[in-house]
Amino acid sequence: MRLGIPTIQQFDNELVFFGSRLHPRGLSQVLRLCLMHDVEPMFIPPAEPWRNGVVEKFNDHWQQKLLSQPMTTLDELKKRSIEFDARHNSRWRYRKNGDLTPNQVLARSSHSARMPAELTPPPLQLPRPTRGRYHFIRFVRSDQELDIFGQKFRLPPETAHEYVQATADIASQQLEVRLDGRIVETFDYRRG
Repeated sequence: MRLGIPTIQQFDNELVFFGSRLHPRGLSQVLRLCLMHDVEPMFIPPAEPWRNGVVEKFNDHWQQKLLSQPMTTLDELKKRSIEFDARHNSRWRYRKNGDLTPNQVLARSSHSARMPAELTPPPLQLPRPTRGRYHFIRFVRSDQELDIFGQKFRLPPETAHEYVQATADIASQQLEVRLDGRIVETFDYRRG
């Protein structure tokens, strides 16, 4: 958070991130929170954990360097978490970032950090968003079916054995599917 709110947030396909297999278009609280802050969620292809390598490396580092220390109060956890972030963001280098620290990446960026307008957490049950977009990267097999959380969409033959990006637009309630940046199919994607 101290590096700001991202424009795009990458997720794996864990149930907690997207919501429900029974209501795959229902939008989880995580998705609603992202969309409330104009963050576009991006779901990586299922069963491809290497696409989240930086996140997994950070989680491992955080677990070893912060959570392994004994703490007895929430205030102590908050204080140590801030200290950890300061150390991490000024020292830890990621190959994905050109071996730069998070602070160096931010300093070299032409964008300033976008911070939340209010630090008070929103209500637990977030309202359904009326705008925003979220994305899926999916590999299409020979059956030419796009699988989004158990829902199947038939795609043109040119998509077989290719990665596509599907974008759900909440306002238009459409799902656009792109191959190499070009729209190959559009589906009605009304929420249930």
